Amino acid sequence: MLNIQPALDPQLWTAIENNYQSGNFTGAIQDSIYFLSQLIRDRSGLDGDGAALISAALGGETPKLRINNLQTDSEKSTQKGILQMLVGFYLAVRNPRMHSKHTDSSDEAEAIILFVNYLVKVIDRSKSPFELGEYLERVFDASFSESDRYAELIAAEIPERKRWETFLAVYGNKESRGKHWTKLRYFMRALLKLLSDDETTSVCAVVSQELKTTHSETAILRILQIMPEDYWLRYGELGRIRTESKFIASIKDGRYDRDTGKCTAGVLGTWAMNLEKDFELKDQLTSVLLSKLRSSDSGEQDYVIEFFLGRFPTFISRPMGALQFVLQSALKSGDIRFYSKMSYLSSVPWESDEEWRKVLGKAYDEFKEKDVEPPAIDEDDVPF
Repeated sequence: MLNIQPALDPQLWTAIENNYQSGNFTGAIQDSIYFLSQLIRDRSGLDGDGAALISAALGGETPKLRINNLQTDSEKSTQKGILQMLVGFYLAVRNPRMHSKHTDSSDEAEAIILFVNYLVKVIDRSKSPFELGEYLERVFDASFSESDRYAELIAAEIPERKRWETFLAVYGNKESRGKHWTKLRYFMRALLKLLSDDETTSVCAVVSQELKTTHSETAILRILQIMPEDYWLRYGELGRIRTESKFIASIKDGRYDRDTGKCTAGVLGTWAMNLEKDFELKDQLTSVLLSKLRSSDSGEQDYVIEFFLGRFPTFISRPMGALQFVLQSALKSGDIRFYSKMSYLSSVPWESDEEWRKVLGKAYDEFKEKDVEPPAIDEDDVPF
């Protein structure tokens, strides 16, 4: 028995080693063919098996796997020859060992496995219409059109078997190449719609693990920016609560410059305003927001007014006494900053708003402006 290990692709040797070393040569042959089939599936993005898989992967005018450039008659003949060789190999070598008892000698195993190794090299060198590295350049292209349709068309080009791998690659680059995150947001939403239920569960597991462990504020920010908001409750509770703590810490530092219309600190905290209704740490969040509203520092006050005041009824059913006092005082003093963000009091109320109108309606209705209209917000990383 020859030592064929040095002649084989390392991964192919790993696939056959146990059966080959134990003298189960037919099993080793079957292992090698299974390895070849799986390689063809992975490279082509196709499912299937046997001759049907080979024909779908290498046949037709635009094959999924191109052995060469398919420009000259010679190149086209080579493509056709490899296709026919593989089909013949499956019919003559693979099928008999699948459908009936077979016992191979070491010489037969060596010859067949070395031939499989040749085919593995051919398939490894083949070109696929979908190359992940090239595809990622299109996803991160500065000219990526921010539209649902464009994102759907781009995502539709990913072979089904490559979708999970593509998600991992895009997600893994969210910090280093996520500057234009609004484009990535469109793409991720289109891709997630194509994933299977099991793959979606795996997506949530990947995000949950990062939320549990990351110390990178940018990583958390990118997750919030590119992943759908309705995924939040699908992440693990431990990661969510840990992230809520980071939101609250960011909010504590938060400042907004009304003169420039910029959030100058606490950007991460502003993203809590999309999720606060599902907070586990609502009491802590409310306490921090109230503390900033009571601050004598206008930058701290403005941070809460701009990003949270208009959303209070979504996570507080009725203002507590201290919060009620701050808001009534601000309205009675004619502070337009508060009045303009409390427009929910004048709209048709939903359940929680009705409670807010009971305690603040009179001060709101009797408001008389004694301040100027604030400038528009212009902050790329703030979720509007």
